[in-house]
Amino acid sequence: IAVLADMLELGADEREFHRRIGKYLSENKISALFAFGKLSEYYIENFQGDFKMHFTDKQSLLDELRRYIQAGDVILIKGSRGMALEEISDGLREGN
Repeated sequence: IAVLADMLELGADEREFHRRIGKYLSENKISALFAFGKLSEYYIENFQGDFKMHFTDKQSLLDELRRYIQAGDVILIKGSRGMALEEISDGLREGN
């Protein structure tokens, strides 16, 4: 499971870089993508996994992620520092 937020400060090609990540995730058998932020919708365009959803607020993402995950799942959480995704990992650990 990948939880990805915007990659910030990429310049003019920022949308294309996000699309490439979506394709890369599909090619590497990532089953689910939870995307957060304005630019993260471009991850979704090229992602072909079993589940994909775009979020504009972290609490909705966290709520849906909690419903989706199962014991044994591996979750990658990554985004630009400015997106503060530690709130998601902290929320999963703390149950908030």
